[in-house]
Amino acid sequence: MKIIFTLFIIPVLLFACSTNSSERDGDLHTFSSKDTTCPKARLQAEQDFRNGKMMYSFYETFTIDIMRNEEEMKEQLKFFDISDTTEIISDVMTFQKQGCYGKRMKELIGERYGKNFIDSLLNVSDSIFLTRHINDTMYSWGCDTPAIYPGDTIKNTFLSILQQQFAGKVKYPAGYKRGNSTYSSGEVEIQFIVNKTGQAIITGYSFKFDVKENHQYETYFKKKITAIIKTKGWTPARIRGKNVISRCDKSIVFK
Repeated sequence: MKIIFTLFIIPVLLFACSTNSSERDGDLHTFSSKDTTCPKARLQAEQDFRNGKMMYSFYETFTIDIMRNEEEMKEQLKFFDISDTTEIISDVMTFQKQGCYGKRMKELIGERYGKNFIDSLLNVSDSIFLTRHINDTMYSWGCDTPAIYPGDTIKNTFLSILQQQFAGKVKYPAGYKRGNSTYSSGEVEIQFIVNKTGQAIITGYSFKFDVKENHQYETYFKKKITAIIKTKGWTPARIRGKNVISRCDKSIVFK
Protein backbone atom coordinates (compact mmCIF):
# COMPACT_ATOMS: atom_id res chain seq x y z
CA MET A 1 0.00 0.00 0.00
CA LYS A 2 1.48 3.31 -1.05
CA ILE A 3 1.52 6.14 1.47
CA ILE A 4 1.80 9.75 0.33
CA PHE A 5 3.86 11.94 2.65
CA THR A 6 2.54 15.51 2.48
CA LEU A 7 2.00 18.46 4.71
CA PHE A 8 -0.62 20.82 3.58
CA ILE A 9 0.35 23.87 1.66
CA ILE A 10 -2.57 23.99 -0.79
CA PRO A 11 -3.57 26.22 -3.74
CA VAL A 12 -4.96 29.51 -2.50
CA LEU A 13 -7.93 29.68 -4.86
CA LEU A 14 -9.11 26.23 -3.88
CA PHE A 15 -8.64 25.98 -0.16
CA ALA A 16 -8.36 28.04 2.97
CA CYS A 17 -4.58 27.84 3.30
CA SER A 18 -2.18 29.95 1.24
CA THR A 19 -0.06 28.13 -1.32
CA ASN A 20 3.05 30.15 -0.51
CA SER A 21 4.47 30.91 2.91
CA SER A 22 5.42 34.41 1.74
CA GLU A 23 1.76 35.42 1.85
CA ARG A 24 2.19 35.65 5.61
CA ASP A 25 4.47 38.65 5.13
CA GLY A 26 1.74 40.93 3.85
CA ASP A 27 2.33 43.64 1.22
CA LEU A 28 5.68 42.94 -0.41
CA HIS A 29 5.67 46.33 -2.15
CA THR A 30 6.43 48.09 1.14
CA PHE A 31 9.66 47.62 3.07
CA SER A 32 11.25 48.57 6.35
CA SER A 33 13.97 51.15 5.96
CA LYS A 34 16.35 48.52 7.32
CA ASP A 35 15.30 45.95 4.75
CA THR A 36 17.91 45.61 2.02
CA THR A 37 17.17 41.99 1.13
CA CYS A 38 13.68 42.28 -0.36
CA PRO A 39 14.34 45.22 -2.73
CA LYS A 40 17.42 43.42 -4.08
CA ALA A 41 15.47 40.20 -4.54
CA ARG A 42 12.74 42.00 -6.47
CA LEU A 43 15.29 43.72 -8.70
CA GLN A 44 16.96 40.37 -9.37
CA ALA A 45 13.61 38.88 -10.40
CA GLU A 46 13.01 41.78 -12.79
CA GLN A 47 16.47 41.41 -14.30
CA ASP A 48 16.04 37.64 -14.73
CA PHE A 49 12.66 38.16 -16.38
CA ARG A 50 14.08 40.71 -18.85
CA ASN A 51 16.78 38.16 -19.70
CA GLY A 52 14.13 35.60 -20.59
CA LYS A 53 14.28 33.62 -17.36
CA MET A 54 10.96 32.78 -15.72
CA MET A 55 11.07 31.13 -12.30
CA TYR A 56 8.38 29.81 -9.96
CA SER A 57 9.24 29.61 -6.26
CA PHE A 58 8.22 26.81 -3.95
CA TYR A 59 8.43 27.83 -0.32
CA GLU A 60 9.70 25.85 2.63
CA THR A 61 10.20 26.72 6.27
CA PHE A 62 12.69 25.12 8.60
CA THR A 63 9.86 22.75 9.58
CA ILE A 64 9.82 21.58 5.92
CA ASP A 65 6.47 22.49 4.42
CA ILE A 66 5.81 20.53 1.25
CA MET A 67 3.18 21.22 -1.39
CA ARG A 68 1.36 17.96 -2.02
CA ASN A 69 1.18 18.57 -5.78
CA GLU A 70 4.74 19.85 -6.18
CA GLU A 71 5.80 17.30 -8.78
CA GLU A 72 2.66 17.84 -10.85
CA MET A 73 3.16 21.60 -10.65
CA LYS A 74 6.71 21.26 -11.96
CA GLU A 75 5.35 19.33 -14.94
CA GLN A 76 2.87 22.11 -15.72
CA LEU A 77 5.54 24.80 -15.42
CA LYS A 78 7.75 23.02 -17.95
CA PHE A 79 5.06 23.39 -20.62
CA PHE A 80 5.65 27.16 -20.45
CA ASP A 81 9.44 27.03 -20.04
CA ILE A 82 9.15 28.16 -16.43
CA SER A 83 11.88 26.86 -14.14
CA ASP A 84 11.42 26.33 -10.42
CA THR A 85 13.39 27.04 -7.30
CA THR A 86 12.90 26.74 -3.55
CA GLU A 87 12.98 29.71 -1.20
CA ILE A 88 13.47 29.08 2.50
CA ILE A 89 11.18 31.14 4.70
CA SER A 90 12.17 31.68 8.33
CA ASP A 91 9.60 30.80 10.99
CA VAL A 92 10.91 33.76 12.99
CA MET A 93 9.40 37.05 11.85
CA THR A 94 11.97 39.80 11.20
CA PHE A 95 11.97 43.26 9.60
CA GLN A 96 13.21 41.57 6.43
CA LYS A 97 10.42 40.71 4.00
CA GLN A 98 10.62 37.13 2.80
CA GLY A 99 9.78 35.38 -0.46
CA CYS A 100 10.26 38.60 -2.39
CA TYR A 101 11.95 37.09 -5.44
CA GLY A 102 9.17 34.58 -5.99
CA LYS A 103 6.43 37.11 -5.33
CA ARG A 104 7.82 39.57 -7.86
CA MET A 105 8.44 36.87 -10.44
CA LYS A 106 4.85 35.66 -10.01
CA GLU A 107 3.64 39.21 -10.69
CA LEU A 108 5.74 39.43 -13.85
CA ILE A 109 4.57 36.05 -15.12
CA GLY A 110 1.02 37.20 -14.39
CA GLU A 111 1.55 40.30 -16.49
CA ARG A 112 2.54 38.08 -19.42
CA TYR A 113 0.03 35.26 -19.10
CA GLY A 114 -2.73 36.71 -16.95
CA LYS A 115 -3.14 37.50 -13.25
CA ASN A 116 -4.59 34.09 -12.37
CA PHE A 117 -2.22 32.06 -14.55
CA ILE A 118 -0.14 30.54 -11.73
CA ASP A 119 -3.23 29.78 -9.68
CA SER A 120 -4.76 28.00 -12.66
CA LEU A 121 -1.63 25.82 -12.94
CA LEU A 122 -1.90 25.05 -9.23
CA ASN A 123 -5.51 24.05 -9.76
CA VAL A 124 -4.70 21.78 -12.71
CA SER A 125 -1.69 20.21 -11.01
CA ASP A 126 -3.65 19.52 -7.84
CA SER A 127 -6.38 17.85 -9.88
CA ILE A 128 -3.77 15.66 -11.58
CA PHE A 129 -2.28 14.79 -8.18
CA LEU A 130 -5.66 13.56 -6.94
CA THR A 131 -6.24 11.48 -10.08
CA ARG A 132 -2.86 9.81 -9.69
CA HIS A 133 -3.16 9.16 -5.97
CA ILE A 134 -6.89 8.68 -5.39
CA ASN A 135 -6.33 5.14 -4.08
CA ASP A 136 -3.16 5.86 -2.08
CA THR A 137 -3.04 6.45 1.66
CA MET A 138 -2.55 10.12 2.55
CA TYR A 139 -1.50 11.63 5.82
CA SER A 140 -4.63 13.28 7.16
CA TRP A 141 -3.03 16.71 7.64
CA GLY A 142 -2.18 16.77 3.94
CA CYS A 143 -5.86 16.62 3.02
CA ASP A 144 -8.29 19.50 2.69
CA THR A 145 -10.22 18.11 5.66
CA PRO A 146 -8.87 15.36 7.95
CA ALA A 147 -10.55 12.15 8.97
CA ILE A 148 -12.85 12.85 11.93
CA TYR A 149 -13.62 10.50 14.81
CA PRO A 150 -17.34 9.71 15.34
CA GLY A 151 -18.92 12.46 17.40
CA ASP A 152 -16.09 14.93 16.82
CA THR A 153 -16.23 17.95 14.56
CA ILE A 154 -13.63 19.58 12.35
CA LYS A 155 -13.25 22.25 15.04
CA ASN A 156 -12.54 19.97 18.00
CA THR A 157 -10.81 17.05 16.32
CA PHE A 158 -7.74 17.58 18.55
CA LEU A 159 -9.93 17.59 21.69
CA SER A 160 -11.55 14.32 20.84
CA ILE A 161 -14.63 12.77 22.38
CA LEU A 162 -12.41 9.70 22.65
CA GLN A 163 -10.76 11.38 25.67
CA GLN A 164 -14.15 11.68 27.34
CA GLN A 165 -14.97 8.05 26.57
CA PHE A 166 -11.68 6.95 28.09
CA ALA A 167 -12.21 9.04 31.23
CA GLY A 168 -15.72 7.65 31.71
CA LYS A 169 -15.04 3.97 31.03
CA VAL A 170 -11.43 3.11 31.85
CA LYS A 171 -10.16 2.70 35.42
CA TYR A 172 -6.50 3.10 36.26
CA PRO A 173 -4.68 0.06 37.65
CA ALA A 174 -4.15 0.07 41.42
CA GLY A 175 -0.39 0.31 40.98
CA TYR A 176 -0.48 3.19 38.48
CA LYS A 177 1.71 6.09 39.62
CA ARG A 178 0.92 9.72 38.91
CA GLY A 179 3.73 11.96 37.72
CA ASN A 180 4.66 15.42 38.99
CA SER A 181 2.74 17.24 36.28
CA THR A 182 -0.50 18.95 37.31
CA TYR A 183 -2.21 18.10 34.04
CA SER A 184 -1.06 14.66 32.94
CA SER A 185 1.24 11.75 33.73
CA GLY A 186 1.60 10.59 30.14
CA GLU A 187 -0.28 9.91 26.94
CA VAL A 188 -0.88 7.35 24.27
CA GLU A 189 -0.94 8.17 20.57
CA ILE A 190 -3.14 5.79 18.58
CA GLN A 191 -2.48 5.44 14.86
CA PHE A 192 -5.32 4.74 12.43
CA ILE A 193 -5.94 4.22 8.75
CA VAL A 194 -9.42 5.40 7.73
CA ASN A 195 -10.84 4.26 4.41
CA LYS A 196 -13.13 6.11 2.01
CA THR A 197 -16.31 4.79 3.66
CA GLY A 198 -15.34 5.84 7.17
CA GLN A 199 -14.11 2.52 8.52
CA ALA A 200 -10.96 2.67 10.60
CA ILE A 201 -8.34 0.16 11.64
CA ILE A 202 -5.86 0.65 14.47
CA THR A 203 -2.31 0.34 13.20
CA GLY A 204 -0.36 1.08 16.35
CA TYR A 205 -0.02 2.54 19.83
CA SER A 206 2.76 4.77 21.12
CA PHE A 207 2.91 5.25 24.90
CA LYS A 208 4.72 7.96 26.86
CA PHE A 209 4.77 7.98 30.65
CA ASP A 210 6.43 10.36 33.09
CA VAL A 211 6.94 7.42 35.47
CA LYS A 212 8.78 4.54 33.81
CA GLU A 213 7.08 1.90 35.96
CA ASN A 214 3.77 2.70 34.26
CA HIS A 215 4.96 1.12 31.01
CA GLN A 216 4.06 -2.24 32.57
CA TYR A 217 0.40 -1.28 32.05
CA GLU A 218 0.61 -0.74 28.31
CA THR A 219 -1.07 -4.07 27.52
CA TYR A 220 -3.85 -3.26 30.00
CA PHE A 221 -4.50 0.16 28.46
CA LYS A 222 -4.34 -1.20 24.90
CA LYS A 223 -7.05 -3.73 25.71
CA LYS A 224 -9.29 -1.16 27.39
CA ILE A 225 -8.81 1.49 24.72
CA THR A 226 -9.35 -0.96 21.85
CA ALA A 227 -12.66 -1.94 23.46
CA ILE A 228 -14.02 1.61 23.52
CA ILE A 229 -12.70 2.93 20.22
CA LYS A 230 -15.25 3.31 17.45
CA THR A 231 -13.95 1.96 14.16
CA LYS A 232 -17.10 2.66 12.13
CA GLY A 233 -18.83 5.94 11.40
CA TRP A 234 -15.74 8.10 10.90
CA THR A 235 -15.95 11.01 8.48
CA PRO A 236 -13.33 10.22 5.79
CA ALA A 237 -10.61 12.68 4.89
CA ARG A 238 -11.31 14.64 1.71
CA ILE A 239 -9.33 16.22 -1.10
CA ARG A 240 -11.10 18.39 -3.66
CA GLY A 241 -14.46 17.06 -2.50
CA LYS A 242 -13.44 13.39 -2.84
CA ASN A 243 -13.13 10.89 -0.01
CA VAL A 244 -9.60 9.51 0.33
CA ILE A 245 -7.85 6.90 2.42
CA SER A 246 -5.88 8.57 5.19
CA ARG A 247 -3.50 7.88 8.03
CA CYS A 248 -4.19 9.82 11.22
CA ASP A 249 -3.45 9.87 14.95
CA LYS A 250 -5.59 10.38 18.06
CA SER A 251 -4.18 10.97 21.52
CA ILE A 252 -5.45 10.13 24.99
CA VAL A 253 -3.92 11.91 27.96
CA PHE A 254 -3.43 10.05 31.24
CA LYS A 255 -4.09 11.74 34.57
